Formats: sequence, C-alpha cells, structure tokens
Amino acid sequence: ASGNKLKVTYPAGGTLNVGTGSVTDVAEAITHTFTNIGQVAANTTLATDYILAPTGEDKVLNLTIQLNTEDPKSITNVPFRQCFSTHIKGEYSSFGRFTFSVIADGDWGGTNEVKETAKVGDYYYKNGTWSTDAKTIVNNPIIGVVYKVNADGTGKVVSLTEQTGLTWGPTDVATEATSITGKENTDKVFTLINNNPSYNFSDWPIFNACQEQRTNTGNNGWYVPAFGEYTALFKVKSTINDKITAISGTELVAPTGESDGYWTSKEDNNSYAAFIMHQDV
Repeated sequence: ASGNKLKVTYPAGGTLNVGTGSVTDVAEAITHTFTNIGQVAANTTLATDYILAPTGEDKVLNLTIQLNTEDPKSITNVPFRQCFSTHIKGEYSSFGRFTFSVIADGDWGGTNEVKETAKVGDYYYKNGTWSTDAKTIVNNPIIGVVYKVNADGTGKVVSLTEQTGLTWGPTDVATEATSITGKENTDKVFTLINNNPSYNFSDWPIFNACQEQRTNTGNNGWYVPAFGEYTALFKVKSTINDKITAISGTELVAPTGESDGYWTSKEDNNSYAAFIMHQDV
C-alpha cells in the first residue's frame, strides 16, 4: 500500500557546499528516506536516488535498505561512477528470501555535467575555489581576485597586496627569462637562483616578493607578469579594484611613467629588463 517508507543507507559520503564548491567527507553512514512507496509491477522503477560520485573513479559500496520496520536487507558491491546510472532489481517482502541483481551502465538519464567557471572580479580562495561575494571561511582565506578567464575555464588571479620600490635583480647575469609568459620567466629565474649557490632570493627583490607570496598563500602559481599580462590586468582595473578595496587590499594603480611603473618578468639582455610605464589598453 502507499504511505510506506523505504530507507536506503550508504556507508559513508560527503556534503557539498554549493556556495564554495567544496566537498566535506562524512565518516558516518548517510540514510535517504523515500516516502509514499507503494507496490509496483515488475521492471518498474520504485525509487530513484542521486549521489555525487568522484570524477574518474569507480566506487563499490554495500547498501542497506529497509521497508518500514521490517528487517533491513543488504545489497553488496553496488558500483557507482560519475554520469552512470546504477540499476538495482529485486523484490522486497517479509515472506521469503530474495536476491538483488545490480547493473551499472552508461545510459545516463540526467543532464550533462556543467562546470561553472569563474568570472572577472570573483574572489579566489586558497583551496582553488572562487565566489562572487567575499566569504569568511576558516582555514581558506581569499588570496586574490580573478582578472582574466580563458575560453577553457582556466584563468589568472591578481594578488591583494603589492610591494613597491623593488629592483629586478643583479646586472650582467643572463637568466633566459625572455618569454611573453610571466610564469615561464619567473620559473626560469627561480631555477637559476636555486641551482646557483652564490645567489640568494634577496639578490632578486621582485622575485623574492613573489616567493614570499607563494609561501604565505601555499600556492606556487604566483609569478611576476609579463608585459601583455599587465595590459590585460589594467583593462579591468576598475572591476578588480572594487573587489580588492572592499576587503582592505591594495588598490591597483595603472602606471603613468617611470616613477610608478612596474617591472615585468622579461629580461631584455643581461643588463636590462622590460619595464611597463604606461597603461597600454
């Protein structure tokens, strides 16, 4: 008869924070309860449940089901996989013993997975997530603001603070940091410093500041931008500054000359490095 309750218990799982996108593991068993369960004909769906399965992994779980107050029944080795449907067939009755057959197939009946990308001006957190509004999350601080989003969903982030009055590095040293990509240049300088015992990060002040940023945020993706990356940043500085100043960060000021210019990470030769002294938009 209708009005029955069917409980399905999973041995462990996790909770999803839709605001931050973070997943927290839950060690205890999780039970989903279906109400108004009635008798159905053979090969007819009794209940449908949706769970989050790890990307690229197969999970095999032992489930427990219970109809009202009847004895719980176990269903072993149930496979779960992202974007796959798992079908469990069998009969539930107090009058006899029955077995359940389990089938997992690729006939996904739901919608395709949609990955939400960040937007310019979103806050970026230490664990790699983002949000439009600033959120205070324990052990997961905001470390920057998104200033560029690529077509493939990747992007670039600007830090909340900056250091001024720093020099580039020693002269008469060829670093081979000649790329148009700041990350490549910064990594080359870092490699040069780490591989030469006569060099210290203190000899390369702007790169030392970058190293400190990596250490303080626990993120090795920080780098000194190249010319084109500064240009892209200055184009959206109004949006960026609104977000940075809202959380008491250091406002980005587009350069107007040598006195307020920015070093790029690109080396011109062993005596000079590229310097951006005006807003090129």
